[in-house]
Amino acid sequence: MPVYICLMRSINVGGTKSIKMAELRDLFASIGLAAAKTYLQTGNVIFKSDLDSDPLLKKIDTAIEDAYGFHVDMMLLTVEDLKAAIEEAPFTPEQLDDPKKTTFVFLDQKPAKAHMEKLLAAYTGPETIYPEGRHLYVFYAEGVGRSKLTNALMERHLKVVTTARNGNTTLKVLAMAEDMAAQT
Repeated sequence: MPVYICLMRSINVGGTKSIKMAELRDLFASIGLAAAKTYLQTGNVIFKSDLDSDPLLKKIDTAIEDAYGFHVDMMLLTVEDLKAAIEEAPFTPEQLDDPKKTTFVFLDQKPAKAHMEKLLAAYTGPETIYPEGRHLYVFYAEGVGRSKLTNALMERHLKVVTTARNGNTTLKVLAMAEDMAAQT
C-alpha cells in the first residue's frame, strides 16, 4: 500500500485551527487511512492508502471540515515526491550544516513565471530564495523567527498556497515515511 505524507498549512499556529495530533490520527483511521503517524504539532501526517491523491485530499479535507468546522490547506506527497524535493535542494554545503535555517516551501501548484519574478524582485531581505518548480528552497541566514519572508508574503506574490518545513522537520518526516514504506 502506498505511503503518503500530508503537510497541513497553519494548524496549531497562534491559537487558530487547533487540532490535537492524537485526534488527527484517529480521524485518519476513521476514514480508512492506515497506520497514521504524526510528527510535531504542525500537521505532518504519514499514512498508507490505496487511493489516488486527488480523491484522498478531498476525503481528508471533508473529514476535517466535518469534525472541526474549518478548512485546512494541505499538500499531499508520496515518499518519492518528498525524497526528490530533498535531493533537488540547491542549498550550499554550508547552508546544509544549519538545517534549522534551511526551509522547504511546498507549493500547491507551480506559480506563473511572472509571479515568481514579482516575488524575487519585491523581496530584498537577507534570505536566499531558490525557486524550483513546485518548491521554494529558502535559507534564512538570520533565522526564521524575525524574517519578513513569510508564507503569507509568498502566497500574496505567487498566487499559490504554500506550506513550509525546516530542514530538520523535512528530513525527519522523510525518515518516518521511508520506515513506514519498508514495513509493507
